[in-house]
Amino acid sequence: MKYVELFSQRRSAELRAKEASDEQERQFKRRANEFLNQRIDFQEIGRHVDLSPLIVSDSTPLSKIHFLFTMLSPYQIFVVEHGYIAGVVTINDLVRKLR
Repeated sequence: MKYVELFSQRRSAELRAKEASDEQERQFKRRANEFLNQRIDFQEIGRHVDLSPLIVSDSTPLSKIHFLFTMLSPYQIFVVEHGYIAGVVTINDLVRKLR
């Protein structure tokens, strides 16, 4: 008799855990759908994202990067190696390197 009660308790605990897991999955899918169905205001994004970023190769001399920061005042310059982004240089990185 004890075995049947233990099995029954374990089974009901497993079912409750599965129900909780299913509920979490439904909530996640609902939140994901809400997020994915939001309208995007591209004018607002343009204020936060640089639509024409500066890109240099990984072999660009530091003096040229300094010149770009001095003349154009960008927030960051992307470093590209073989067509892929290898890193990002900020003005703070440049100042630390020049010290």
